Amino acid sequence: METQDRALPRSGDSLATFFVIAGSILYSTKSLFVKHLMADSATSGDILALRLAWAAPLYLAVVFWNLSRKHAASGDLAKMAVLGWLGFWAAPRMNFAGLDSVSAGLERILIQSSVVFVVLFAAVLSRTRPRGIVVGSVAVCYLGMALALAGRDEGRSFADPRGALLIVGASVAWAVFVVKVGPVQKRLGVWLSTSVGMAAAAIPALAETVVTGHQAVVVDTPVAWIPGVAGLVLVGTVVPSFLAQTGLARIGAVRSSILSLAGPALLPLMAMATLGESMPWQQVAGLSVVLAGCAALGLRGG
Repeated sequence: METQDRALPRSGDSLATFFVIAGSILYSTKSLFVKHLMADSATSGDILALRLAWAAPLYLAVVFWNLSRKHAASGDLAKMAVLGWLGFWAAPRMNFAGLDSVSAGLERILIQSSVVFVVLFAAVLSRTRPRGIVVGSVAVCYLGMALALAGRDEGRSFADPRGALLIVGASVAWAVFVVKVGPVQKRLGVWLSTSVGMAAAAIPALAETVVTGHQAVVVDTPVAWIPGVAGLVLVGTVVPSFLAQTGLARIGAVRSSILSLAGPALLPLMAMATLGESMPWQQVAGLSVVLAGCAALGLRGG
């Protein structure tokens, strides 16, 4: 896999850049839908199960359509299923669990740590020493996250450490997915690889729902939840998954991760507008520091 990004040509990649940024903004809305559903007594497990159960038929249709038109190696399909469990189930499962005790705005600040993890993991896989700008960016980003965590969050004097750790853990899982998916994605194609991964992720999500005895929410979803789940599936999952993965395949892991900061940067403002969340000065300052660290990484080419 090419873990370090190739140089971008002046023309031809503007559409991929648009896909990554648009996908990032839409992905970020999932936090708003999750918090809205939690306000209606939905648990993080319920929400993830509903998200994948509703989306799975769409992804399975894409899988069957693609397999009817071309051959795909069973080994590649199995690898993509495993990566799907990691990136499309484990990462959001930790993220949603973290949102139980962390505001949507703070969650988006913390999730930006995935950018530095992508850069570091890419350097490890390519056996190259991270450049000074990478090390400096990591330090700046963690300084910003520490500053954001020091502020009040959803009425607490300090942000909940367990929720914060879960969200950072989600960032690590997502970063591993991003740097490992490239070779399989190239062989299967974006549409098939994304759909196989998302369909595979539905299996542990639905299994958890059965084990916890919450399968009724999938079979008979409360009417009050339907708008939120529909928005989460279409706006926050299906459309951005194809946009983001198409952009990732075109411009590589590091560049796409940096560009994807557009969504997290806007999310705290969207949370203020739609959820009535407040942003203490520590979160505003922390967000600015994190963005500065990641922007420095992008401007210097990672």
